[in-house]
Amino acid sequence: MKPTDDVLADDVTHPIPEVGACDVKGVRKGGGADLVIVIATPFENDERSRRRLVQKFRNYLGHIVSEEFVRECGSPSPESTAIVVHVHPDSDSKALAFIEECRGWIYDNHASLVVKKLANQALVTTAMTQPPSATSTAPLSHLNVRQKGFESSY
Repeated sequence: MKPTDDVLADDVTHPIPEVGACDVKGVRKGGGADLVIVIATPFENDERSRRRLVQKFRNYLGHIVSEEFVRECGSPSPESTAIVVHVHPDSDSKALAFIEECRGWIYDNHASLVVKKLANQALVTTAMTQPPSATSTAPLSHLNVRQKGFESSY
């Protein structure tokens, strides 16, 4: 399925607005990475939403086996590579169960799945829109926010 499919096209009104973008990528100092999906509005259990999420997972799983990823982060494994889904707390319980059903598939493809409910949307919004303070100690050089696209070799 190609991102040109209407179901997968960019849609700023959808909880997963950009299927082809990596929302956040954090590279671990000892090797590995956390690839984050942020679902900042309630996630429903409809076919379109499930297809968008599955395609985003496919993109992330394809990226972690790319030459670029391996060169930067090392070989992926469930111990060193995680897909972290931050989901809106008012998301449909069946949609959350669907995310959990993907755990085995993600593990079989060299990553672990971590699901967290967003605790404070205002804090998340501020963190994503405000520049880091001069005193910040976060390794921001290892963070790619809303990185468009992935390696085309997968």
